[in-house]
Formats: sequence, C-alpha cells, structure tokens
Amino acid sequence: MKFGINTFLFTSPFKTKDISLFSKLKKWGFDSVEIAPEDVSHIDPFVVKQALDDKDLTCNPICAALGLGRDLRGSLQDQEFSMKYLMDVITVDGYIANFIYYYACMVLSSSVFTKGRIR
Repeated sequence: MKFGINTFLFTSPFKTKDISLFSKLKKWGFDSVEIAPEDVSHIDPFVVKQALDDKDLTCNPICAALGLGRDLRGSLQDQEFSMKYLMDVITVDGYIANFIYYYACMVLSSSVFTKGRIR
C-alpha cells in the first residue's frame, strides 16, 4: 500500500519554491504528493519533477483547484475559464507525473452555498 498527501495541507497556492516540503513528506513516510496548483504559472514542472525524483516521490495525481470563477456549472465565462485551467493542469500533470491523470478537488467557499443549495 502506498500513501500520498495533498499540498493544500501545507501551502496555498503551491509554487515551485514549495518543493522544500518534499524532504519532510518523504521523511514522514509518504510515497506520493498530490500537488494542488491554483495557478499553473506558479509551477516550473521540470523543477518540480526533478525534486520529486530526487526524493523518490511520485505525483499521483495533480489536483485541480476549482471553485468560484472555475465552475463547469457556472456562467459561460466560468466554463470557458475552467476548461482552459483544466487543460493547463493536464499539461503540467503530463510533465510532472509522466501520464495524463487528474481529478477535480472542489475548493468551495461558504459564499457558494445559500441555504444548503448551490447557487
């Protein structure tokens, strides 16, 4: 059995400079890191991949940060922005994880909900 951990537990947004976390995560016994890029321009995928390799860690998978303004159910503008963001995340994931695999992690703020219903 392998264990992974999400970068949201330590930093938000994840940036290339945050690769210093990898040593600690490996020391704690994790096998993989789930990177949550809120903005893919904050990440140099080649540097991140090398840092993962150096610590014998994998990235399985990258986690998309969706929420306000990135809602596939929202306005046409939100949908278009979401699709561009997701395509960027898939591209970065391809560099870092060496395969195209992702899932969406909804980052919801309380303003998304009104009386228990999604707006």
